Amino acid sequence: MADKEEISEKRNPWEAIRFNWKRIIAADRRMHYYISNRYPLIVQRVESVLGVIVKLLSSGIFALFIGFLLVILATSGAVKANVVIAAIAAWVLGVIGVEKLLDDFTIPTRAAGIIISAIVIGFSVAAFAKWSFATYNNSLLRNDLRVTEFQVSPYQTAQPVFVDVFENNDGSESVHVNGFYNLYVRPPQLQDINKELQLEDELWNSFMHGMASIKKENAAPASTISPGRPTRTTLAKRFTNDEMAQLQNGTASLYFMGILQHTREGRTFETQYCAFTKPGTGVTMLCHEHN
Repeated sequence: MADKEEISEKRNPWEAIRFNWKRIIAADRRMHYYISNRYPLIVQRVESVLGVIVKLLSSGIFALFIGFLLVILATSGAVKANVVIAAIAAWVLGVIGVEKLLDDFTIPTRAAGIIISAIVIGFSVAAFAKWSFATYNNSLLRNDLRVTEFQVSPYQTAQPVFVDVFENNDGSESVHVNGFYNLYVRPPQLQDINKELQLEDELWNSFMHGMASIKKENAAPASTISPGRPTRTTLAKRFTNDEMAQLQNGTASLYFMGILQHTREGRTFETQYCAFTKPGTGVTMLCHEHN
């Protein structure tokens, strides 16, 4: 009999797949009976927990929560309508299928299903959290305060470098502004856009990670900006003689970046800026991001 099965496997690949599938099912059943007899109390408790989870997922309150969440995602443009419909259909089919077939699943199959579900849910939660933080950050950046111009003072040895940042308030009310900034001297990577982006990101991350000390050392004087009236904030920093020489001979750029914060209606809004000087020209260019 075994010889016939081996011959059948060689002649017909579908028979081989069917034969191997039967062996997998048999092994799954054996493992199920072994665990059930070996650990009956643990199996009973796990089944109770799974029953509670199924009831929770199939409850009307959970359905309303998921429905409202998907509607918010769809209306905000975070996901497309067809994705929402597919998610709702998958949830309905999943609840019905799990509720009806839970008693027929073997323990190893349940374990595999729980692991896969946990991975899927984990990735979903992470993706939603990332979207939520991005949406919140974007809401902080949408405000009426914008930077309109930069002016850099001539580079003089043994003297600080000064950068004038001009801001304009496009709103209808005056805002009280606190500013934080830092200046860096680095050779730019203008010939390679990817390296330049990497450099700008590294400097911005360094700026953000050092915010605690920056708020003590490089805080711009607080100011009140009236609507429609340009306001100037002066940044200043003293560099080493070597860094000043690089700026003077055009082998390095001056990178300056900062955050302007103001509070309105109980919320704190931010205006970010990032710019640098083109070596040897004095021309100020905006960074590719962080503006």
